[in-house]
Amino acid sequence: TVPAAGAIGVALLIPAAVIDTEQRRLPDAWVITAMAGLATTLAVGSAVGRANGGDVGLVDVAGGAIAMAVPVLVLHLVSPASMGFGDVKAAIVLGAAVGTVDGRLGVVALCLAAGLGATAGLVTRRRTIPFGPFLVAGAWVALLAHVPIAEALFTAGAPS
Repeated sequence: TVPAAGAIGVALLIPAAVIDTEQRRLPDAWVITAMAGLATTLAVGSAVGRANGGDVGLVDVAGGAIAMAVPVLVLHLVSPASMGFGDVKAAIVLGAAVGTVDGRLGVVALCLAAGLGATAGLVTRRRTIPFGPFLVAGAWVALLAHVPIAEALFTAGAPS
């Protein structure tokens, strides 16, 4: 199952991804709304004793945010024209959202986003593309397919 906090955090960034496709910007209002929805859902879940629906804690949420956002931040710092700060802020929220399942999924979501974005760029033959939609798509895939991803990447070779 997908934790409600993670699903809400990603779902609330879908409108921002649509805007990014049309206007090449990720509005702060949507990013803040997604973060607030994620934080509120985590807080309510914790208050009723069902934080994240499992044993994943805030370390994983923070780890997912860091794992997904730091590489995007580095790209932004190296080339602000190619990677906007809106992508960095969205990556923080999306990484935290996938971190509700497992913090290591932040890297997986970012790799999925990069692969999807590169494929779209090659297919459309465009030199620049908005990256927000691919960040959201990568996070959705990582959340929805977290069980087979975890089995394939995180438990390979482990004794059963």
